[in-house]
Amino acid sequence: MSKNINNWFKEQDFNVAPLPQGHRERFLERLDAATQSNANQEKSGKIIAFMHWQKWAVAASIILLLGIGFMSMPRATSIEQVSPQMAASQDMFTKTIDAELLRLEKQQSPETERIIADTKKNLAKLEKDYLSIAKDFKANSNTAVMESMLLNFKTRVALLETALEHINDLKEIKKQHHETLL
Repeated sequence: MSKNINNWFKEQDFNVAPLPQGHRERFLERLDAATQSNANQEKSGKIIAFMHWQKWAVAASIILLLGIGFMSMPRATSIEQVSPQMAASQDMFTKTIDAELLRLEKQQSPETERIIADTKKNLAKLEKDYLSIAKDFKANSNTAVMESMLLNFKTRVALLETALEHINDLKEIKKQHHETLL
């Protein structure tokens, strides 16, 4: 890898021309003048002198940070506002799905790799469908949409349980096949 980096540096066209005569001295003079200017401002009570564009940059940074802070704050979803029971069901299903997914990932092995990958792919499709249903729920929060959301959660749980059953069956077959060979 170091050869690649060395070759890359050799191939680059860096500006290595010498600096003009007296450059260092002019730079140090400007630096001294700036530090003396800042020292005089500190004595007069003016600690930080901002240029016009710097004021706008600071203001934009503060607004950006506040915006990110407000967006990351937990807020009530429309599901919670419409139905506390639906919110509780959603929370319960989410926890169940997370727990089942964790159990599935613990079964990771070369033999189960395909089953787990297919299951995760199907879960991603169901999650995408759920997001579409959630948009419908925001537009029209009726019982049919709620039932679709619950059905989506139930389908995800069933998919995970089926995958775990297939993995257990695979292990059982492997165990029986091993016993037959002995």
